[in-house]
Amino acid sequence: MPMQYRDFDLDAFDYEENADGERFSVRVANSPAGQQRLSDAEQVPILPNLRSQLRQLERRSLDLGEMIDLGKLLNPCMQKMGALKAYGFQGDSDINTL
Repeated sequence: MPMQYRDFDLDAFDYEENADGERFSVRVANSPAGQQRLSDAEQVPILPNLRSQLRQLERRSLDLGEMIDLGKLLNPCMQKMGALKAYGFQGDSDINTL
């Protein structure tokens, strides 16, 4: 059976750092099943091992392969979002859409 890809547009915003660590808000902005309201965005923690790659992304110093690798590292964080499952995200089979 051929692999089926789903396109998801995610909005990441409201970065914050506090005593509990770093986190940001994420919502499904567009998907085959619709979009998530801004008020329903979910908090996603930033794992400590991602900080250096995220800094490089902010400086626009990652090449395409490194951006894909970063997306794969972000996948476990995003899978914790209940909204992604509700909008049809299938986990590892959809990893290339992040």
